[in-house]
Amino acid sequence: PYASKSSEHFRESVEISPKYTGKKFVVDPYSKIQSIWGSVAMTYLYNNNPDSAKWAFEHGQEEGGFYPAIMEYNKNIMASCEKNAILFTNGDNDTFPMWFLQLIKKYRTDITVINLSLLNVSWYIKQLKNSYPFGENNLFITLNDMDIDSIRPLRWEEQMVAIPVKHNPLNKEGKIEWIVKPTIDDKAIRVQDLMLIEIFKSNDWNRPVYFSTTVYGGNKIGLDNYLALEGLVYKLISHKEKTSTEKLYSNLIKVYTYDGVNDKHIDYVEEMQNLYQNYRHSFITLSSSYYKAGQKDKATEVLNLMDKRLPLNLLPYTNEELKAEADKLREIG
Repeated sequence: PYASKSSEHFRESVEISPKYTGKKFVVDPYSKIQSIWGSVAMTYLYNNNPDSAKWAFEHGQEEGGFYPAIMEYNKNIMASCEKNAILFTNGDNDTFPMWFLQLIKKYRTDITVINLSLLNVSWYIKQLKNSYPFGENNLFITLNDMDIDSIRPLRWEEQMVAIPVKHNPLNKEGKIEWIVKPTIDDKAIRVQDLMLIEIFKSNDWNRPVYFSTTVYGGNKIGLDNYLALEGLVYKLISHKEKTSTEKLYSNLIKVYTYDGVNDKHIDYVEEMQNLYQNYRHSFITLSSSYYKAGQKDKATEVLNLMDKRLPLNLLPYTNEELKAEADKLREIG
């Protein structure tokens, strides 16, 4: 009843003022509706009631969540990933829509979508380990259920963490290693960080691993040197490479769709305007890579394609630094 009442209030606020510009508590009303019904769906799934979970997702869409632009954005994130991927996400806007796509549309059910915030709680870790509710590929975790129930934030000092690497001629050391810093008051580390390390080690490179670009820096626990930008995702790789130019071009030009720029929600929802700048960041990064490689014509082509797919009249820049970088590339090109 509380979910229905909350959703009703947010829906009414949207009806009164679709483009709400007043005070917000964390996110906009559209995202609130999405989060309410996504959480209800997860509760039903935890209690082994998939039919009710489907109802919750579909009702959330009827109430105003799961609108076209956010659904396309999440579909593009998932389309970035190789088969049987593990995909780490950040928050409500890049998690609930993916679960909607998997449960309702049966899209990319081969991917295990892992929300980093939820990775702090034992019931969610056990659900991932024992029965991923949106697809067939359960996550391999070496911890037993008793260990998972007892896991807590750990006192932590900055230290090097290493994971063995196999069959990669570009990695002569046979491992990746990086410094993991404390993530709680410079004294401790979160459960989600411990679980990231556990998942990387237990996976042993058997499944491709990705982070959505919405995952902010600290949540990637210092792995940046081993994360290659491939569009709306970073792929964990076993050697140091900042950008995968070929994959980035393929995703941006051949794989992604951009119909969401015509969705009225782009104008209504500030979070969506900011999310869509991730497309621009990837286009500009790709153009810069071509320019540095001496391929000026290719660099210009990418910028022109960006303007065609993301027209300024529909999607203005919300990041002046990004705009300045694009303008500079056009000048030197």
